[in-house]
Amino acid sequence: MKKSTYDGRYGPPIDLRAMEEEVLTEGREWMRRRMEDKLREAAKALSTEEEKKTPKRPAQEADA
Repeated sequence: MKKSTYDGRYGPPIDLRAMEEEVLTEGREWMRRRMEDKLREAAKALSTEEEKKTPKRPAQEADA
């Protein structure tokens, strides 16, 4: 991208396209981490729920 040496009336121009891309990248990363956290919570809840439903097997007696 060509950098402009032009300083407008209110200062250098703002590269809105680059700013938008940076914000979208940060948003995707935040969303990915949030999704992983939610999946971890759901997996933990599911495993806890399954443990409650699954009856424990009685210990097998050892043949002597």
